[in-house]
Parts: sequence; C-alpha cells; structure tokens
Amino acid sequence: LKDGWPVLLIGSPGGSRIIPYVAENIIRILDLGIDPAAALGAGHIVNRNGATELEEESTALAFRAALEARGHEIAVKNLNSGLHVILIGDEVMIGAADPRREGTVEGE
Repeated sequence: LKDGWPVLLIGSPGGSRIIPYVAENIIRILDLGIDPAAALGAGHIVNRNGATELEEESTALAFRAALEARGHEIAVKNLNSGLHVILIGDEVMIGAADPRREGTVEGE
C-alpha cells in the first residue's frame, strides 16, 4: 500500500509454487524497479523444502553454480507459472501477462 491505496495486483496459478512465483515478482517490481513485463519474463527460482528448482532455458540458470557452491541440490524444470500483474501508478496502470501461458493485457 501507498498512502492507504494498493500499488500492485498480482496472482498466478501453480499450486504450491504460487507463493514463490508471486514473491519473486513482488521483489522484482517493487524493490528492484523492474518493468512488470520484464519481471514476469525472468526465470523462476523455487524451493519448496527440497531441491532448488531452476526454470529450464531461462535466466535462472545463471545462479546454478552459486547455489550449488552453497550446498543446494538443483533440479532444472519447466516452471510454467501464468502470472498476471497490474502496477498502479499515480496516473497510469501498467499490466503484464506471463509469456509462458496464454494471457493478454489491453488498454491505452
């Protein structure tokens, strides 16, 4: 919230992976200032109390060596999230749909 008003609407299908999918993109968008479309297109890194899952054929693979050096067991997987985001600014709303699934964003 900013001044009592929401600044980001975000959600995803994905069962137990919903929490890390949403969390990593809240961080990318609100903390790191990454554009919503670019944030949703970045590779997923997920840990659900087992092997750390890195999204195949994605930017997440760049973290593999560093995670293994810290003792993480790595599993490379197809992590097709399906996130949708609306970032609410003062005069504009910016929407983005996950490129891994069907989804559109429309507006002016």
